[in-house]
Amino acid sequence: MPNDGVKTNKMIRIAKQAITFLFLLVIAGLALNWGGISLGSLSTIAEAQQRQSMNNDALRSDCSFLKDPEEITDKQARHRQDVSQTTEGVSGFMDLQAASLVDPANIPRKNLIDFILFDSMSKAGVASAPICTDAEYIRRVTLDLTGRIPTADEVINFLNDKAVFKRDALVDKLIASPEFIDKWAQFFGDLYKNTAFSTNINRYISGRESFDQWIRTSIQTNKSYNQMAAELISASGDNYTNGAVNFIVGGNVPMGPAQDTMDGLAVATATTFLGLGSMDCLLCHDGSGHLDAVNLWGSQITRAQAWGCPPFSRVPAGASRRQERG
Repeated sequence: MPNDGVKTNKMIRIAKQAITFLFLLVIAGLALNWGGISLGSLSTIAEAQQRQSMNNDALRSDCSFLKDPEEITDKQARHRQDVSQTTEGVSGFMDLQAASLVDPANIPRKNLIDFILFDSMSKAGVASAPICTDAEYIRRVTLDLTGRIPTADEVINFLNDKAVFKRDALVDKLIASPEFIDKWAQFFGDLYKNTAFSTNINRYISGRESFDQWIRTSIQTNKSYNQMAAELISASGDNYTNGAVNFIVGGNVPMGPAQDTMDGLAVATATTFLGLGSMDCLLCHDGSGHLDAVNLWGSQITRAQAWGCPPFSRVPAGASRRQERG
């Protein structure tokens, strides 16, 4: 019968497809075995990929950049565009005049820095601004060193002074003034985040005052920057009596494992002393594709490499923080 013939042909076709599938499966199994890959290995690879996918999902939930990279990059681009447009708008209202320039070779050298700067400019063919006047000099150097403008009497006395090295003498006088210590104690206090409040820990008034006094003494005794950094990183003891300990106290993370404190100190050290403001980003994900427009070093560092830095953070066993008793 015709229907029986159609059914028979259909069954034969299905049987051929099944045999072909089994044949291909056997060939694939042999190829995997010859290549040293077993079905168990495939299962392991699949599980590893699944775990990596779960890790990536967790990272995206913690990192605003990984959640929506385009939002972050677009925001940065918009900021740069706003700055450019503002600069163009302001410059349009300014009466810009070319300043008179001089050949760096004609500027007298007084110290090593002068030789380095002016010789390099002369070699590169870069013109220099002329030497500033005495009135300009006393205003600039007083602002730079003490954070205030000179008084009228100070300006008059300086302009009337005929001494050859009066500018050098002015610098020495300002560095020895109390205002110099006040200005730079504020600068280093901000750099070391002496008054910064953390939700995890607080230095309290006694700790902050001890830290401020340590900073002032360091400036007054002309302590070098590298010595200040070394003392802060390696400090130990009571933060009320040893002000340097307060830097480590500020990096302490008491609500988690010790590794969190190591991470916190690595970030604080990199930011404060190395100018690397992206270490906290690298502790969550690779820098490539994220820090390319922000930090050239960070764009080349992987998350695993960043994780290798915190274990070297020295957290002294004797470091302690006293509690403020009300």
